[in-house]
Amino acid sequence: MLDTEYILAENITENNLTNIFTEIGEVNIDITNMYVAEKDTNIALYFVEGKLRDEETSEVTDFRLMVRIDRLNRTFGILTRKLYRRKLQ
Repeated sequence: MLDTEYILAENITENNLTNIFTEIGEVNIDITNMYVAEKDTNIALYFVEGKLRDEETSEVTDFRLMVRIDRLNRTFGILTRKLYRRKLQ
């Protein structure tokens, strides 16, 4: 589930979703680093870095993303590399 902030910042709609993201096949995920930042008592941001290995081609790709956890509303949202970089600056 993409985070609402990311959807709004990147103007993502149902019509352009497939133009923005490519389909990923079967992959193995190796998380190499994970950091957490407690924004407040309800919100935590997890910064995740790792590698994806394609099962079919064995191609390895780096990935970075953020996961926002909202404990009060029991929801989460995924933010991708572009917003991840902006948050770290």
